[in-house]
Amino acid sequence: LQPLARPSQATLRPTLAPELTAFHAPESPEAARYLELFTAVRDSAAARAVLDHLILMFSGLRTGAGTTTLALNLAISAARQAKRVLVVDAN
Repeated sequence: LQPLARPSQATLRPTLAPELTAFHAPESPEAARYLELFTAVRDSAAARAVLDHLILMFSGLRTGAGTTTLALNLAISAARQAKRVLVVDAN
């Protein structure tokens, strides 16, 4: 028997979708829009004094509507603002 080959670090590294512009191109105008949206939601929650935690739920009308892409880009934008983020995608 031969020992199993260990996977290289490159093999173990996950690949993120190119649609996640907040991750791949954080200085782009599109990523800036996601940050603006996150900031607006955060500020709206702050005005209601519920900022100890913020829970957002996104729901798409159909498959392929971009709901996951929106949620992940907002989560990445929040994380870049030093916010703790948990994303649950339950299609």
